[in-house]
Amino acid sequence: MQIDWFTVIAQILNFFILVYLLKRFLYKPILSAIDDREKKIVGQIQDAEKKKSDAKKEKEQFVEKNKTFDEQKEQRVKESVDAVKAERKKQLDQVGKEAGVAREEHKKSLLKMQDDMVKTIAEKTQREVLQISRKALVDLASANLEEQTTAVFLDKLKAMKPEEIQRLTQAFKSDFDHVLVSTAFEISSELQTKIRSEVDKVLAASAVYDFKVLPQIISGVELSLNGYKLAWTVSAYLDALKDGVSETSKQSAEPVVEEK
Repeated sequence: MQIDWFTVIAQILNFFILVYLLKRFLYKPILSAIDDREKKIVGQIQDAEKKKSDAKKEKEQFVEKNKTFDEQKEQRVKESVDAVKAERKKQLDQVGKEAGVAREEHKKSLLKMQDDMVKTIAEKTQREVLQISRKALVDLASANLEEQTTAVFLDKLKAMKPEEIQRLTQAFKSDFDHVLVSTAFEISSELQTKIRSEVDKVLAASAVYDFKVLPQIISGVELSLNGYKLAWTVSAYLDALKDGVSETSKQSAEPVVEEK
């Protein structure tokens, strides 16, 4: 049997053409559709995995946030309670402090009132005693007593310290040799001469003297020149006594601060 090679070749060629056409227009679209479907399925699976992972992360974040919130909530509650306790303690301390200050102020006020009353009574008593003493000495003062007080003044003059003599001399030189001598009574010329003599000895010079009567000194002698004064008088002693008593009363009336 003779083979028709033309027919065989034509059949083979037709077969390849058929395969090509099937692959080109049938298999390839199907395979492409299958690939696309697989890719779509893989994408959906990956998307689902991603969503699952994101959901898991969100859940973990939510749980962590809830945990943090609970911890912060407990901390805020604790801080609020502590703040309320601290403020309450502060208010109580302040009230106690103010009450203590008020008590101390009231106590000081009562003590001051008591001290003022005692001081007033003491000062009044002292003034009355000094006034009575002054009046009694005025009534007892006489020319004879004046001689005795003049003698005391001269003794005081003789007993002057060097620095006192220097101050008296400087005052004398700056007052143009003028000396004022005051007494409660008019003294005799003999006493005036004694005073001049003793003062001139102290000054180592001859001064001009003015003798003046001042009843308010009660008894004694007062020598003054250019602001310098040397005196021995009952009035001066009474004034010194009054100042001393007043100073003692002030010190006694001062409140004593207790150390805690």
